[in-house]
Amino acid sequence: MYPTPAWEAFREPYDRLPIFDPRLIAFQNFYIGGAHECTLNRRGRLAIPPNLRLYAALTGEIVLSAADTKFRIWYREIWNRAFTEAEQVMIGQYPGNDDDKLS
Repeated sequence: MYPTPAWEAFREPYDRLPIFDPRLIAFQNFYIGGAHECTLNRRGRLAIPPNLRLYAALTGEIVLSAADTKFRIWYREIWNRAFTEAEQVMIGQYPGNDDDKLS
């Protein structure tokens, strides 16, 4: 999920593309076509539209994780796997990671 300023910065490069550019069309179909403005309800809950819950496989307990200028919403079981994989990459134990270290 993108806060409005981050969303505007994310989409800005696409606004400069010609209207028939395949990258713009793909962006519009995927991101713009699936975008929903979400607000908190009276109880302070974020209402995620059913089609986005289905797409993200949000069928149970969820996790919110920070991701720079946005945050991500995960089904807990998928988040646990993604976190473990990221942890392994960061500590250098991921297969094939020997040549790709940042340090």
